[in-house]
Amino acid sequence: MSPSLRDELTGTARPPLPPFVLLLPRGWVSVEPTKAAFADLAARTSAVLRSVHRPDLDAQLRSMLERAGDEFLRRDPVRLIYPADVPADELFPLSITAVRLTAPGGGPLDPHVAALRRDRARARSATTASCCGGSRNTRIGSPGAD
Repeated sequence: MSPSLRDELTGTARPPLPPFVLLLPRGWVSVEPTKAAFADLAARTSAVLRSVHRPDLDAQLRSMLERAGDEFLRRDPVRLIYPADVPADELFPLSITAVRLTAPGGGPLDPHVAALRRDRARARSATTASCCGGSRNTRIGSPGAD
């Protein structure tokens, strides 16, 4: 829902809070997903690989990061998360990318997920009722439960 003009003009309109909070380890960053952010990540990685005299890995990783960045930016990116200032002995070579998923028709997934949960709950309930004759006291697999 869009804020009203009054809210926008008075500054009372605030962006909605995300439905989750991601707590990051010390030294990790969460940045806006832009071409510049991927270039910065590539430059940081390149500096490390050059310092350990691995130009072969530097070239491979730069190419991989460029392809991954282009692919990621074509989706509906939310955040790029990676270790930026972590001591070498604690470094884990990993980045996390967050994207928004949409339903096949392009809308939000919420109604589809709710329908799936509802349908699975109904199916589970129907299976339990049919296999147990509707009795709550019958246990599947117990002697004499045939």
